[in-house]
Amino acid sequence: MTLNNRKFNGTRSLLFKIRSADSTPIQPEDTSMNLTKTKKAAHKFALIILSLSLLLAFFPIDGNANLAQAQGERKQVLYINSYHPGYKFSDDIQKGITTAFLEQGNITLRVEYLDTKRLNSPEYLEEINQLFKLKYKDANLDLVISSDDAALNFLFQNADTLFPDVPVVFVGANYFDETRLKGYERFTGISEEADIRGTIDLALGLHPTVRKIVVVNDISVTGQNIHRAFDTLILEYPQITFEFLEDVTMDEIRQRIGTLPQDSLVLLTIFSKDKAGSLFEYDQFTSLIAESSSVPVYGTWDFSLGYGIVGGKLTSGYTEGERGANLALRILAGEDPASIPVDKQVKSQYMFDYKVMEKWGVEVSSLPKDSIVLDRPVSFYEENMGAIWGVLIGFIVLFSIIVFLAINNNQRRMAQIDLAASNRDLKAVQGSLEQRVAERTKALTTSTEVSRRLSTILDRKQLVSEVVNQVRNAFGYYHTQIYFYDDARQNLVMAGGTGEAGEMMLAQFHKVATGRGLVGRAAETNEPVLVSNTFLSPEWLPNSLLPETKSELAIPISIGDQVLGVLDVQHDVIDGLQREDVEALVSIANQVAIAVQNAQSYTEIQRSQALLSEALRAARLGNWEYDFEKDLFTFTDDFYSIFRTTVEKVGGYKISSADYSKNFVHPDDAALVGIEIQKVLESKERFFTTRLEHRIIFSDGEIGYIAVNINVERDENGKITRWYGANQDITERRALEEINRKRANQQEAINLITQKIQGTTSIESALQIAVRELGHALGMRATMVALEPTVSAGERTPIHADGVDHE
Repeated sequence: MTLNNRKFNGTRSLLFKIRSADSTPIQPEDTSMNLTKTKKAAHKFALIILSLSLLLAFFPIDGNANLAQAQGERKQVLYINSYHPGYKFSDDIQKGITTAFLEQGNITLRVEYLDTKRLNSPEYLEEINQLFKLKYKDANLDLVISSDDAALNFLFQNADTLFPDVPVVFVGANYFDETRLKGYERFTGISEEADIRGTIDLALGLHPTVRKIVVVNDISVTGQNIHRAFDTLILEYPQITFEFLEDVTMDEIRQRIGTLPQDSLVLLTIFSKDKAGSLFEYDQFTSLIAESSSVPVYGTWDFSLGYGIVGGKLTSGYTEGERGANLALRILAGEDPASIPVDKQVKSQYMFDYKVMEKWGVEVSSLPKDSIVLDRPVSFYEENMGAIWGVLIGFIVLFSIIVFLAINNNQRRMAQIDLAASNRDLKAVQGSLEQRVAERTKALTTSTEVSRRLSTILDRKQLVSEVVNQVRNAFGYYHTQIYFYDDARQNLVMAGGTGEAGEMMLAQFHKVATGRGLVGRAAETNEPVLVSNTFLSPEWLPNSLLPETKSELAIPISIGDQVLGVLDVQHDVIDGLQREDVEALVSIANQVAIAVQNAQSYTEIQRSQALLSEALRAARLGNWEYDFEKDLFTFTDDFYSIFRTTVEKVGGYKISSADYSKNFVHPDDAALVGIEIQKVLESKERFFTTRLEHRIIFSDGEIGYIAVNINVERDENGKITRWYGANQDITERRALEEINRKRANQQEAINLITQKIQGTTSIESALQIAVRELGHALGMRATMVALEPTVSAGERTPIHADGVDHE
């Protein structure tokens, strides 16, 4: 285990348990050392010399040490883990328990996993209960340990029947309520208390301008306990606004925290399952949230350290496990559990990630005393202190040995022979180490480069081409290729390959059925498949385009349990592929999986944005945001299209309210707009909405109409936190309304004339009324109609019907 491993446990107590080759304790400050492989080899060489020197100086050459081991009565302890292997916090708890028990030396530890992160139904837990009844009916256990709330709840329900009279020690029970122990006197343990206040005080001290903290927390049992802790804690920070993102999807969280203002922070507790039911391991949810956040992210548990958080006052699973084990040892030694109160002390440590600190401008000098800093650069002496002192002491001891051996030639010759043999072995080891260092460095460099390139590629075809070519060139493989499942998930279709063979297989739409060959088995099992000699493997599928393949390695490209495809590499040398290749390519395959998922998400987002833009254009809608404090509107292209202009003509997406009024509001309606704005400012409602219609001036000078929907949100203090809305072009609607109004007036005039005509008794009167009313309706000064009816003598006598006047 190297100290700059990204999965570093991050606890002081764990560091003191790690031992190097000469059993010298590794100090906490070593956590910041980035030792190279060559320097480690030098350190190891010095330690071996020192050990050999001490052996030769103080023990007879031909003597044999007598070993004795005291055996006492062994205790039987069952450890019930709420979750599954690989869940870091519970794994660290188990490491702390195991380490403490190993030091005791007379304890047999049995481990069971409930796997409740994946399955937690009453039926499932009852099946577990029945299994334990059968499995432990004759176990004669001395003690039971549980970690986290799910296992403790299981024991509360079933311990009396499963393990009658057996003491129970619980660990990781979040904010444990001691009233629950009524009737369970044989239960005691450690209440897991995250140091939320410590992390908040730390973050506010490092970022004094912060006025808002966004808390990311799920709604699991643990998450609900954490939220209850916040209910009273936030009252101590009246100057801070707290926002909780809990019963939401991961995409909603990433979108929200990606647009936070600079006076904000994100406090991450735990988020193992989102609203959509998606499960996330600690490294997944931490990385996703840290990568998406526009502001620094702090945490409360050490499993998030190394995955993008700045740090915090963190609770360690290893420390919690060690505390629980020590309490268990007291009970195994004879103490009554009922006499041991629940330990509710907060055990946390200031811990930070130096690279993330650099990103957000946090100085090491501003950190609290005794802080642990991951990956902190150190001086040459600090970096090589062990090797320097080891070599120095080794030379001193060797000098003493030379003086001593001068007295005894026989012993000196024997020592010289042994030393020569040791030197030969050390040279061989050193040569092997240097080769492995070179290979590992190449693998890490390639993995880093691939990861860097993949993070910027959103086209899957380009992504595949980059990966296969970089992997082949960096490792010197004979052939590299990538497969992805088809839509029916019946076949793995080749998406890219190197060289002419890769081009030909792509042209032939080369595919492999699920479960067939090494590629099919890797996809089916979601596990790497390595064949060092393909001629000896019955599963290997030969390919005439790749006649020189002699070893092959297939790595699943997957996210959790979902397999997307397979990364396959081939070598033209038997045993050309080893376990070291598996480790390097698994990392690259994981990056490919994430990049493919990002590419798919990007495509879906683009499609959604296109549909939204089309809908906005069809509805003639344009959205906007208004920053009240800065007096700046933020508009979109759809908004500008309403006014028949573009962002290039206006000069940007952000303009002041004065420029908006000057460019777009009709001067005669400016007062109307001002009245509505005044209503907004005078309102005290948390969520205020209003609507108005006013005239506008299009960029071509034409006058039109828009409808403006205004929405304003305020915090509990009445401060405006968001001001936004949408404008809609209603010019055509207003024109249609005007036409309908005129038609209605005309119809009303016709009805009136008809009524008046119906009240007359002669044609001449009817005509006069019709002429007069038509003149009024049409706005005419004078109107006349002349009729020439036929008389019996065949003559025509004119009849005049005057409207207003007649000349």
